[in-house]
Amino acid sequence: MSITEGILLALIALSLAYIVYDSLVIPMLKGKTILTVPLKKRNLADQLIFAGLLVILVVSNIVSGGNDMVTYLLAGYAAIILYFVLLRTPKARFKEQGYFYGNFYSDYDRVKNMNLSEDGILVIETNRQRQLLQVAHMEDLEKVLKVYTEH
Repeated sequence: MSITEGILLALIALSLAYIVYDSLVIPMLKGKTILTVPLKKRNLADQLIFAGLLVILVVSNIVSGGNDMVTYLLAGYAAIILYFVLLRTPKARFKEQGYFYGNFYSDYDRVKNMNLSEDGILVIETNRQRQLLQVAHMEDLEKVLKVYTEH
């Protein structure tokens, strides 16, 4: 196994582990999920450029007669990246005691301040950081605020 194959296998394994963590593990952590809100994607153009470069790399490897195993691994990784770019949407998951945003958990007790900007971005200030939740649908914002007022 070459270094290229090893790196590609590691990238594929890490990406698949993240997909499992995000879609199966987080919904089960910290109790029952009260609300799951889809968020707007950020930097979509950058993600599309990266996916396009990976597809170009796969085609280039095929045309130049590169190693078949590397071609298959590149195609698999490109498929995973296309899944991330085109199909997967980021989500905020609200639990009974806190919420998951950006794969990190914060308790409701740590929320110091909340503000709503004019363009529909919910700014949540915690002890550690400021989080910007830009919901995909404005009606979801009312659901999020309802969860915060109840908890």
